[in-house]
Parts: sequence; structure tokens; C-alpha cells
Amino acid sequence: MTVSQWIHFPRDYLGDSPRNQALELDNTDKEIKATRIEIRDILFNNYVMPIAILLNCLQEDDRIELLKKDQEFALMTVALRSRILSDNDTGESFTESDWRYLLGLIDKQIARLLELIDRDLPQSVRSRCEELDSMLIRDLRVNLHVYEFGDVFREFFDSARLAAAVGRATTRLRAITTTDDAGKPAFIDAYFTSAVADLVALVFGHNEKAKFLMRIKKRYPMETDYIQPGIINIYYQLSDAKLKSDALWPLDEEIEELVRAFDGAEFIVEAMRQKKAKASSEQDKKRYDKIIDVYTINKFTLLSRFLEIYYQRSLAGNVLSKPHMVKWINAFRQAESFMGAKVLGSKLSVDDIGGAPLAAQEVAEAGRVDVPAPVLFDAKVGLALSSILLTEKNRKSPNQACSVGRFYLTGASEELRDLKNEGLDEVDIIRLRGFLLQVGVRLDASC
Repeated sequence: MTVSQWIHFPRDYLGDSPRNQALELDNTDKEIKATRIEIRDILFNNYVMPIAILLNCLQEDDRIELLKKDQEFALMTVALRSRILSDNDTGESFTESDWRYLLGLIDKQIARLLELIDRDLPQSVRSRCEELDSMLIRDLRVNLHVYEFGDVFREFFDSARLAAAVGRATTRLRAITTTDDAGKPAFIDAYFTSAVADLVALVFGHNEKAKFLMRIKKRYPMETDYIQPGIINIYYQLSDAKLKSDALWPLDEEIEELVRAFDGAEFIVEAMRQKKAKASSEQDKKRYDKIIDVYTINKFTLLSRFLEIYYQRSLAGNVLSKPHMVKWINAFRQAESFMGAKVLGSKLSVDDIGGAPLAAQEVAEAGRVDVPAPVLFDAKVGLALSSILLTEKNRKSPNQACSVGRFYLTGASEELRDLKNEGLDEVDIIRLRGFLLQVGVRLDASC
């Protein structure tokens, strides 16, 4: 459930966080940029974060599936999705009354989820819920208990602030003369759109999330002059939704979207390298290093996704074109170089197709970052399967490729302990062990 990533939004995305500081590369008009950030902060701090905390708590007790059948929760999700899709940069879908309606729907669900958790979840479960005892949730418990007696005061206050911010942004948009609609900035932050997309996936499934993001992605410019961490996230979320959906999406389109996300992360890394080289103070150098570290991890996460898309297509019996094989090889080489910076590994020799490893500077940057266990697990599985699928001839792989594959499969097995420490329960671990057994069977068949 990716909604849980929003629980620590202030820590991970606001203030001095590397992602927020990376916004200095966004050359959007200052007034529009400021109002977009104001709208983002109100929505996340007061509405998205509480929903994320409470949904994560339901997940702890395996009750999240109940919401897929809940009409009122679905109504809130549809209303948010529809407002974002229907807006045409005029703000007509986000008047003060529109905001009051939307915030009222969210507050009603927050109140219902709080009641459900307090009434039905045992204390042993509630004690494991992240941020459930935070001041934010404590205040909501006090304020929202009056919901049934009338509108909550904060909805009036926040809807007025949001409508005023939208008004300033749309006025400024009309004043900007541009001949390139692709460079036209949006006043609804991409992170909020991603959060709504996560709710869509929760209620309606990943296919609907992918369709929503496909329709909305053109609203957010990918030109480097307007680079934003949230836009990179949208393209990654779109790739993730397509991979997890039951539908078969065009491979060219899927890879192009992933390339956009990767190029965006790479642009931020390179820009921060240049700023660091010109920086005179150690404090500024450390600040740029932190941004580089975050987007180095992002790049590795995206490389892992390239591997996953390609090995799934190959295992399904699809014959990949030469350009896609080259992209697969390049993703393998770079992921392999990244892993080589973290652990001692072997290099895979592939005949006839080259593939460039990471540059020395990238290897040094990779060596200093702490990669989350889920990303390492996915990467090691991708490297294990790619090592044989890229080298098979008549369903048989060379001995070296088999050795490399088994090396990474063993590494993936070792990640299970860290995954358990990150909150996966025993059922999830058993499922992943079963998955690794299947990977092992496929390696044995080729070796």
C-alpha cells in the first residue's frame, strides 16, 4: 500500500528535506510556484497525512480490504479524481465551495476511520501504528467528534485559503504569455496528484490508477526548466501501476515513461554535482550531497524497475526487439555496477551486446548511500533473472551467468530479514520465500 509513504510528508518532502530543496531547480514563475507549494502543504499537513496514518493502521490489522467495498470512501476518492481531471487551469473546479465539499468528504472519512480504529482494533495493534499517537491525530480526535453536528471549522478556514491561492495562481497563469503549452505550470502539486492516484489504486485497482495518471501526466511539464521531484514521482507511479495491473500495456510507452523518470533524477543529480563543485562552504557541499544521495537511490530504484519490466516480459514469452534488449543490458550493467559499489560481486559477460556500467563518480556516490531493503530485494531478483535470460541459448545459460544468478538470488534471500524488520509480517515473508523458490527453479532450468 503506497499510501503509507505520505505518513512522514513533512520530514521527507518539506522544509530542509532534499526533495524540497531540489525544487530550486524548478524555474516556474515564482508566484505560481509559491501558491502551488502553499496548496500542497495545506492539503498534506491537514488531510493527506491523517488519511495515510489511519489507512496504514488498518493495514496493520489486515482490514484495508474493507475500504474497497465502502461506498463513502469510494465517493471521496472519485470526487478527488474527478476534480483534478476536470480542471482546465482556470480554477473553475476548485472554487471555495468545491474545496469545502472535498475537504468535508475527507474529514468525514477521517472521523469514520478514527472511530473504526478506536472501536475495533486491539491495543496491541494500535500500538504498532505509526504516528497514531501524534499530536496531529490527537487534535483531530478532539475536533472531529463534533462532525455530526455541523461543518468542521477548519474546512471553512482551509477552503478559503485554498480558493484564494488558486485564484492567485490562475490570475498569474492568465498573465503569462506562452506559446508552449507543454511548459505551462500546474497549480495542483504533482505529489497531491500521486496521493490521489494511490487512493484510486486502493479502491479501484492499479489499472484505474494507471488510466488516471495517463490522463493527467501531460498537465505536468517534463522540461528540465520546470523539473520537480513530484513529476518524477508521477512517472514512477505510472510505471508501478502498469506493472501491477492486469492489463497489458504497450512496452514502448511503459519504458518511455520510466526513461522520463530516470532522466529527471539524473538531471537533478548532475545539477547538484555542478552546484557542489562551485560551492565555497562545507555546509553547502553537504546539502548538495544529501540531494545527490536521494536521487542516486531513486536512479537505482528505477534501474530495478527496468529489470523487472523486461524479465517479466521475457518470462511471459515475449520476443524483445534489439533496442529493448540494449536497454535491458544497459540497465543490468548499471544496476550491477551499483551493487558492486555496495558488495563484492561478479561481472556478467554478454556476447554481442555491450552495455555501459556506471561512471566512477556514480560508483562513488552509490557506495555511500543506504538503499532501502525492498529496493535491494527487487534489484537482486532482477539481476538474478536477467543474468540467465540475457544469456540463454536454447534455454541454457553459460556457467558464469548461472553463478552470477545464484549469487544475487542468495543475496535476495538475505534481504528477507531486513524486510521483516521494516514491517512485513510473517505471511508476507512466506509469500516472498515462495517467490524466491520459483526464481530458483527458473535458474535451475537454465543452468
